[in-house]
Amino acid sequence: MVSIPPNDADFGRSPAGLFMEFSSSNHCFRLRDCPDRSTDVAVVGGGMAGVWSAYQLAKAGFRTTMVACGDDERGGLQGASRRAAGAFNLSLVNGEKMEAMLQEIGCGQTHPSVARTLSLHLSSALRELGALMELKPVKIGMALASGNGEQFLEQIRRRFGELGGEMIDGWVTRLAADAGSCRGLQYECREGAGKLRCKAMVLAPGGYAGLFANAVKTHCCGNVLGYYLQCGGIATNLEFLFKHGYGNMEANELTPTEELPGAEIYDARSQRVEWLEQMLFNRQGTNSHLQAVQFWLRNPEAEFYVDLSHRPLYLKLQELNGILENGEKAGHHFEAEKTLALAGVADLFPKKSRMEVFDRISGWIASRRVIDYAMFEELKHGFKPAESLKFRVQPLTYFSMGGMGHLDFSTNLKNVFVTGEAMHDFGANRVGGLPWSLYLSSAYVIREQMGGILGENGDDGGDFEMTSGRSHYDPGLLGKIQQRLHDSQERELTASRAMESIDWFRRTRGDLLRNGGRLDDGVAWLIVAEAIMQCSLCRTESRGFFFRHDFQNSDERLERLFSCAWYDRAADEVAAELLPWDRIEPRLRHNQGENKPELACATAI
Repeated sequence: MVSIPPNDADFGRSPAGLFMEFSSSNHCFRLRDCPDRSTDVAVVGGGMAGVWSAYQLAKAGFRTTMVACGDDERGGLQGASRRAAGAFNLSLVNGEKMEAMLQEIGCGQTHPSVARTLSLHLSSALRELGALMELKPVKIGMALASGNGEQFLEQIRRRFGELGGEMIDGWVTRLAADAGSCRGLQYECREGAGKLRCKAMVLAPGGYAGLFANAVKTHCCGNVLGYYLQCGGIATNLEFLFKHGYGNMEANELTPTEELPGAEIYDARSQRVEWLEQMLFNRQGTNSHLQAVQFWLRNPEAEFYVDLSHRPLYLKLQELNGILENGEKAGHHFEAEKTLALAGVADLFPKKSRMEVFDRISGWIASRRVIDYAMFEELKHGFKPAESLKFRVQPLTYFSMGGMGHLDFSTNLKNVFVTGEAMHDFGANRVGGLPWSLYLSSAYVIREQMGGILGENGDDGGDFEMTSGRSHYDPGLLGKIQQRLHDSQERELTASRAMESIDWFRRTRGDLLRNGGRLDDGVAWLIVAEAIMQCSLCRTESRGFFFRHDFQNSDERLERLFSCAWYDRAADEVAAELLPWDRIEPRLRHNQGENKPELACATAI
């Protein structure tokens, strides 16, 4: 694998030879030029989706160059993929009527390409992956035996290199593409600025969840999505983000739902949320995500807390329940196992009350009853937790579910494809193991299409001029955007609050552009942020994890209507409409000439 060598020089110190010139008139740095490079296909992003797609393309004989950033600000080397459990959901793929089931899960917003892609390619993709590394069976299907994506990334990247694949350690600052041509991309790295000419691109840069203040730590803030919109790209369903219902606000991390049964949930006045506790007790944690998120959002002024102090008692009772439920299978060992488990429960209580607890539970068992939520509540009165395990909880933004619009992963920009979290996929809800399943499968669809458009010699879209200047990462501006989106899209979305934010996004972006910030990261962030708000205004309902305080219920008339957003460069504004798929699909086909989408207004509802 060929890669650009690292350089310890840091942009802030302006090492000799790095910055060739500086013009005070336009406040523009000119970086040292890296040698021009060319390839058949440029893959943007080195996470699970990008690495697998790059590997499949290199294996098919295409000259492939992957651009991925190891810098913590501009991407963080595949952080999300390395942390993921690497699970592949097979439960739906093996079922009948998968399209209908996926639409039900996605609240009528699942992308039309998803079911067909999974049906055609997931089984073969897993067979190929299983020949490369060890997989293990899990409840929902299969998973990486290593338990996370790190080994996957390292091994597939190594094989990509062995096939002649090249790697650039840098961040993309501009896409040179439109509806009529694909010419390449501009990037920066420690050595300066460079040009990568290509005949086709696969965009796999991650999502835009990092634009939200309450996101799980991620470096994916939607930069490449912003560049894509600047080129005339169409985005769909940007209003939908997956929110984990049980975010530990003190640790800024997710609380796995399997660790929540037995919890108490209450507000600052100690008012219990018993219906949610009962769902968790009955091991409906995954199913309760949506209900929990909607409950938190419907009560924006209240603070809610989770207390896991009683979980040791819950676990012992579940052990006992397991023995009772499987009593016939236990045979002659049943009485001994039951007595031992009963004693284990009693031992959690103060010594003076252990016999009373033992007798009470024995009476329940004699009535052939397993221990339910009401009995658990009764036992808790005499239980003295060893420690307090309390934390504040609210939804944490986790995944982007909308993104670049596509037709079988081909966008409306010529020879530009998308995969991974950057694309519109499962709609308004998501089930564990489905994203990685789709990312594996989509690579085969992209590879098949790539052979058709590049052929033996490929389609050279021509050269392009580099945009002068340097990119700029401003964490202060990012923080302001995050807070705006949190307050106006997640916390209490109404039309007036949304328009306030849109006006601020436009003014701030205009200031950056007037001051020579064409390559400023903030310009891309602000375009995406405005697109999110415009899509949110289209969705005059609450659906899935999307919630509007002025439209708190779902509207069946909006079923299978998708938000569609595009950027008007001349006006420096984003527009959006809610449209049925048959009105969006024609705009996602490769257009020639004029690249601004001419979308007619949606039919009045």
